[in-house]
Amino acid sequence: MGASESIAIQVNLNRPDRFYFVGEQVSGNILFQNDHNQLKLEEIILKLVGELGYTTQESRSSTDINGNTTTENYTDYHDIPFFTISLPLARPIDGQQKMILDRGTYTWPFEFSLPENLPPSSSPNNESYPHIKYYTQVILGRQWYKSNMTKTHIFTISPRMNIHHMNDIQETQFFTHQNRKQLRLQCCLLQDVIVP
Repeated sequence: MGASESIAIQVNLNRPDRFYFVGEQVSGNILFQNDHNQLKLEEIILKLVGELGYTTQESRSSTDINGNTTTENYTDYHDIPFFTISLPLARPIDGQQKMILDRGTYTWPFEFSLPENLPPSSSPNNESYPHIKYYTQVILGRQWYKSNMTKTHIFTISPRMNIHHMNDIQETQFFTHQNRKQLRLQCCLLQDVIVP
């Protein structure tokens, strides 16, 4: 779609605050306002994505012709999807290669369950690093030579906890983990109860 073309995609979740506990059912509908006479699409997909964001630091040194060394520090930002559910909302029928949507408003319902083992969203500000964030993404898939149209909506996931059965509330928790690429995570958490 060129600069003169426009799309309007709205994701309506069953909770306006977009806050869910693990194991819960998420439902809603996608509202798409097509302003084109005939929009050709290969498919329409809703994705639920869980993403881990973190940074790494790197120093680069260079020496000029006079022997002076300059060191520059760089921060690399990494966003790694660790969880994805894809729900096809619409596809071509009867062996067609693409579907054609006439001008108008289209609605597609959706529903999925959140797994019990998902880590919680890290904070309301999901753009700061490090973070764990979740979002839905509507993808209007087009031919390979045209870019897909997407719309993204962030929402929050929290673990289920029974705070009446928690022991050692004020105990400090320490742990360290290192992966095979020598990335090490060290945490020291004061165990406490936060109720959203």
